[in-house]
Amino acid sequence: MGKAGGKKMEDVLYQIFSFSVMFGYGLMLGIFLDLYRGIIKGLNIRGIMKNILDILFGIIAGLIGFIILIYTNWVNLRFYIILAILLGFGLYYGLKSRWDNR
Repeated sequence: MGKAGGKKMEDVLYQIFSFSVMFGYGLMLGIFLDLYRGIIKGLNIRGIMKNILDILFGIIAGLIGFIILIYTNWVNLRFYIILAILLGFGLYYGLKSRWDNR
C-alpha cells in the first residue's frame, strides 16, 4: 500500500473516532436530560420558569455538542454523526426503560 492506502485508513479511523465520541455524547445527553427532569420534578418547577429552563437546557446541550464537534470533527456534520448521537441517546433510554420496568 502506498500513501493513498494509508490516507484512506486514517480517514476510516478518524470517522470511527468521531462516531465513538458522538455516541458517547448521545449517552451523556440522555443521562443529563434524565437528571435535569428529576431536578425539575423534585423542585416542583412549573409554568414559564420550566419553559425558560427547558430552552436553556437545550441551548447548553447544543453548545456542548457543537464544541465537541469542533474539537473532534471540525464541525464536519455528516449523517453518521447524527446517527451516533441518536444511537447513544436511544441506547440510554432503551436500557433505562428496562431498568425502570424491574
